[in-house]
Amino acid sequence: MKRIAAVLISVFFIITAFLTVSCGGGDSVGEGQLFVDLHTLMPTPSETATPDQPNPVNASRNIAKKYKETTGTEIVWASDYAKPIDNINNMRAWYNTQVNVKNCPAIGFSFGTKMQEDGLYVSLDEYLERPNPYVNGNTRWKDIFEDWVWKDQAVLDANGRIVSIPIVLNPGSATAIYYNKDMFEENGLTVPTTWKELTAAIDSAKGISGVQYPYVPYTGDVGISLSSWVFEFNLAPGFAAHMADRTDYDNDGIVTTKELIRAVLENKFNPVLCQEAKELYGLAYNYYKTVLPTGWESVTSATYLNMWNSHKVAMKNQGLWYYNIERGNTLRDFAFDLFVPPVAQSDSSAKASDLPSKTLKDGYQSEVLMAFNVMKPAVENNEKLLDRAIDFLMYLTSPEAVTAMVQENGEGLPAVKGAGYPSVYDDAGWLEKSFTVTNVSKWPLGFIVANTANINAAFAGWVRGELNQSEFFTKLNSEQKEGARTMVRNMNIDTTGWEI
Repeated sequence: MKRIAAVLISVFFIITAFLTVSCGGGDSVGEGQLFVDLHTLMPTPSETATPDQPNPVNASRNIAKKYKETTGTEIVWASDYAKPIDNINNMRAWYNTQVNVKNCPAIGFSFGTKMQEDGLYVSLDEYLERPNPYVNGNTRWKDIFEDWVWKDQAVLDANGRIVSIPIVLNPGSATAIYYNKDMFEENGLTVPTTWKELTAAIDSAKGISGVQYPYVPYTGDVGISLSSWVFEFNLAPGFAAHMADRTDYDNDGIVTTKELIRAVLENKFNPVLCQEAKELYGLAYNYYKTVLPTGWESVTSATYLNMWNSHKVAMKNQGLWYYNIERGNTLRDFAFDLFVPPVAQSDSSAKASDLPSKTLKDGYQSEVLMAFNVMKPAVENNEKLLDRAIDFLMYLTSPEAVTAMVQENGEGLPAVKGAGYPSVYDDAGWLEKSFTVTNVSKWPLGFIVANTANINAAFAGWVRGELNQSEFFTKLNSEQKEGARTMVRNMNIDTTGWEI
């Protein structure tokens, strides 16, 4: 899979072997070098396709070469230090190791603001007011980006400071659902537009002869979890929006991280008291318990593909970048199409709001998919290195650089105005599709990585019958509040006027 690389936990035992090289961030940075982590935008070891590396990444490699020619600064990639990209838990462990040995990247990826409680990020507000020398006519760096990104929780910390620079946006919805078009037409199935309609289509597909997996979840959702894309992007938004009248304390139309922390501490998300929470978690429970087929966690992507080609799969959730791969699938003997993953709305629950929809051409504001931080442990007390990091980010966010990375990556839209997007979106007719507006509010989990992990473990225990609903609700409420209190303490959040 392109987006989520398989990285074994054992990689942490070999990290120290790399740390003897004197290049990177912190005290070990070499003069004229910059240690950079660009997640899946980092160059692959080989510049050409190989059996183990069918999708080489060269855009950032070429950008780094040109940057060195322009400025003299050499980019050292975090991939050379076995940096994991599979999930935030492994990523956080790697960063903590790098900080402890004083070899932290100056520019890093951490799913936006997911590690803000560790105090790792440099506030970037003042730098965004400066001109970007790599964009003609620019007088304020901030102006080259799409305006709405500066309200995204992947960019703002809990105190409202900008701590990450966005590069890639979701292509409308985070993923697409590919379906066997011939099977749908032959069996009278219609393309669903709401979550309830999707589950009904899945139930109908279960009755089709030969279908073994009516619906295959996104390959990034590898286990039972509330951190899954289906929970974040499809189940939770309508419920979160339904609560906005109680959680949008300043009534500006966007519920911030700070407002969610306050709401949790004021007991507004306690599922014992909050009907929205109770029904949302029940919907997530039902998804894993009855919607997905038994044994789905143990089936490999290769097996799913064989089943898909053999008419044993009716629908599968996958990224837009996969469209060209599917279009070139010569083993498939049926027509396919794709639709926007539906969101749970009022037909699923009276506690979920019906949300408006827009096409990308009509101004749908996609959420931030990939953003990069300046890591404080690497640059503090080193103004030259900080200036170098800011300068490279400015170079990286020129429309030409963003176009090269986004078009090669094929996974999202540019966060920078005037940059190009992957042609796959035109080929798939994706820009004409309507997407549900889901950025009114996020649904809170644990705020802190450790608390979120505990919540996910408890939820999996509930689904598997190891905990009952009451025990899960108690554990979730406890972990949410502990994470919220830690955020208040670590981020020095002003709680004046809060009812806690």
